Amino acid sequence: AEGFTFVQQGEQVNSGLELNAAGQLSDNLRLTASANLIQARAQDTGTPSYEGHQIVNVPHLRTSVYAHYRLPFLPKLSLLAGWRYASPNTATPNGLVRVPAYNVFDTGFVYATQWTGHALRWQLNVDNVINHFYWRDTGISGGDSYLFPGAPRLARLTLTYEL
Repeated sequence: AEGFTFVQQGEQVNSGLELNAAGQLSDNLRLTASANLIQARAQDTGTPSYEGHQIVNVPHLRTSVYAHYRLPFLPKLSLLAGWRYASPNTATPNGLVRVPAYNVFDTGFVYATQWTGHALRWQLNVDNVINHFYWRDTGISGGDSYLFPGAPRLARLTLTYEL
């Protein structure tokens, strides 16, 4: 039986900077933020059109900011907000096809209380609140390129009861 033999040639070289920060800015406001700046290049691949391009599915920049704000006039209720960004993303090894950058916004709330002497927490999260269509991931498998769309609006309600 004839088949294919796949051999890795060349290497992926990554360099970049990753920053993360989290903190309580006031009694009611907590923020978490991150930024990733990555240069991922193919080297010594033996295919001139692949050399020096950003690797497939590695955007140059990804950022996110999340806020948790406890309402001062209703301290059991907190509002949640988030923003995620990814720069344009390479979809083919030669760098000729790219998917556009995207911004995704998330929101939600948390209601924390007590029930029978135990902590009770209701949390509603709505990811991609404006239902923005975007290409989340790109890739290659068996010589074929593919795209994965980001998730549409998604609401999740969780209830946590601590014993």
